[in-house]
Amino acid sequence: GGRTDLADNERSEIKILEEFLPAQMSEEKVREIILKKKAEMGLLHTKLEECGIKTIQVKNFMRDISLTKELSSFFEIYKIVKNNRPNVVHLNSSKAGGVGALATRVVSILSFLGPRTYRLAPRIIFTAHGWPFKEERKRYQKWVIYFLSWLTMLLCHKIIVVSKDDGHRAPSLFVKNKLVLIHNG
Repeated sequence: GGRTDLADNERSEIKILEEFLPAQMSEEKVREIILKKKAEMGLLHTKLEECGIKTIQVKNFMRDISLTKELSSFFEIYKIVKNNRPNVVHLNSSKAGGVGALATRVVSILSFLGPRTYRLAPRIIFTAHGWPFKEERKRYQKWVIYFLSWLTMLLCHKIIVVSKDDGHRAPSLFVKNKLVLIHNG
């Protein structure tokens, strides 16, 4: 209620998503699927639903690392992308970004092996709400997480950061031109 500053930020994020929509599509066909990992659906979810844009929450994601949950999440995202054929996949959180971007790229690559009518090439947008390698950890863990963050960025078409600091600290090799800053309130 009354937080126009937050609504403006969400509108900016929606504009980034709209950049990747195919111009030739009618408004009715422009129903994007957004993969989200958020236990609570926030303002972005509400605004997208109001616009008739479908969102899907991945059920198998959890904060703690679990190989079986990560594999379940990968295949869940793979099936969602393959079955729904979105033009845009929007991912939040570091783990969702990495697993979701990889699953979406695998669907895209495999779709090019099949008939021409089944080809998929959704645009992948990742919103980084901070970088996990900035957290207090052992040095080798930070380097591994930094590398995985960089791989995530390589797999994505656009990366939204919510602060100047996140933009400056983001891995930059081959990916700096993918960054867009949208302040988070």
